[in-house]
Amino acid sequence: MSGREGQEPLDGLHARIEAQLGALHLPGALGCYRDLEAELRAGEPGLRLLEGVLAAEMASRDQHRYDRNLRAARLPVVKEIATFDLTALPSLSRARIEELASGKFIAAHEAVILVGNPGTGNYAKPSVM
Repeated sequence: MSGREGQEPLDGLHARIEAQLGALHLPGALGCYRDLEAELRAGEPGLRLLEGVLAAEMASRDQHRYDRNLRAARLPVVKEIATFDLTALPSLSRARIEELASGKFIAAHEAVILVGNPGTGNYAKPSVM
């Protein structure tokens, strides 16, 4: 039971829709969808619309959760590496900062040690072992 040539089988689409309904904790909608699934199989464009709506809802919830957690953390000002003023520390190279920001040291199981006195912005003085 596959879709038109060049399109994915409908079974994969139905599975993704069921997974999205479950992830959104919509058990009523999931039960209704399963009851109507046989009827919906004939209406492929409607299924793609439903999947798009569910994907948008999941993305919206993820963004709201991120925003809510960021507010709850009460972090000071958001800082990005791109805006870091390297002129304050001429001994620190932008290439080294970007290398650390890539996180490659994690995959390589390397440690990063930040050296400096408390309150001096140790985040700006990385050393890789």
